[in-house]
Amino acid sequence: MAGALVVSDVHLGLELELENKGIGVSENWKKTAARLNALLKQTKAKRIVVLGDFKHDVFGLENREKWLLQKFFSILKCESVTVIKGNHDSGLEGFAKVRVIPSSGMVLKEGKTTFGLFHGHAWPAEDVLKAEVLLVGNAHPAVRIREGKNFEYSKKCWLVGRTKRKKGLRGEQKTVVFPAFSDLIGGTPVNRKTLLGVLFKNDCVDLPNARVFLLDGLSVGKIKELK
Repeated sequence: MAGALVVSDVHLGLELELENKGIGVSENWKKTAARLNALLKQTKAKRIVVLGDFKHDVFGLENREKWLLQKFFSILKCESVTVIKGNHDSGLEGFAKVRVIPSSGMVLKEGKTTFGLFHGHAWPAEDVLKAEVLLVGNAHPAVRIREGKNFEYSKKCWLVGRTKRKKGLRGEQKTVVFPAFSDLIGGTPVNRKTLLGVLFKNDCVDLPNARVFLLDGLSVGKIKELK
């Protein structure tokens, strides 16, 4: 994975849908590109790998969304973008600036460690499931934090847990669930609701003992401690 910046759920084009509903967030794609460029510079990564839902429109790649993607790439500073297909990425195969990987996912290697990357709305391939570390999108994890008796708020988070030995999984594989990179999307509170995705629907991850990390890396405990 040397030289790769991995993110998930960028949802480019969501601002177009919101604008149709009267919510003014025009040119949010510029902020997204700037955030990615800053991370590319910080990490010295040369390419980006997206764990699905790079774009937002579920039904295809309509003209305004295509225009937005072209403008986005005009200011993005990386050598290549690879997208593991998510449920929002329909029509993306026809966009020349992106390499699209099927939703079954892909395996990357860093040193002696294998990483299985997939979006999470569909079952990954067997070799992906057998990887030592799983990197998953789709779920948009967040955490509800209580302060005092009457005040709660949500924060996006990373979720780090271990797989169970079932459905083709080896068991005890480290599993990292990525927050949505889009700043227009919140998340599903991991300590309140069931997460989206095939791993969680089929009880393949030991969620009570999974650790919750805020975006700045602060550990706030295990899910079972945050109920």
